[in-house]
Amino acid sequence: MESRGRDLNLTARTWMRMGVRRREPVESVEPRVPGEDARVAVLSTGGALAPGQEPFDTGKSGDPTFRTIPSDTDPAQLRWAHPHYDTSLAEEDPDCIFPVRLMGELAADDEIGSLAPTAYSMMGYAPLTRPVIEETAPAVGELMQGEEVDAALLCPA
Repeated sequence: MESRGRDLNLTARTWMRMGVRRREPVESVEPRVPGEDARVAVLSTGGALAPGQEPFDTGKSGDPTFRTIPSDTDPAQLRWAHPHYDTSLAEEDPDCIFPVRLMGELAADDEIGSLAPTAYSMMGYAPLTRPVIEETAPAVGELMQGEEVDAALLCPA
């Protein structure tokens, strides 16, 4: 148990050196639109790439960028770039990490209002969090607002 505590303290010090700081919790709010009427976007950190997209940088510095993927992209056409999980599972069943097809089915069954025209993919390994917080998240948020997204399904890898 003591060893685990030292490991956790080392991890915390490492994150602090990388610029990670404590953030205040986000205030919980009631949804503006009931789920059955909501336009929902998918955001995955599984490293999905549509045909022709630039791969994520899977090196030790990670990659804070994102890719936009049309929600009607054939899941069989997706590629995967992520060094920290077995992407063969995503290749076999993209819905396990990038469930755009499943969300489309929910929209067709009137379980949600609609699927947003664009889904979003990140690699998920970004040890330098400041660019994600200050650049990536606001950019994705603006794109979602432009598509009048009411809710996002977050799918961490």
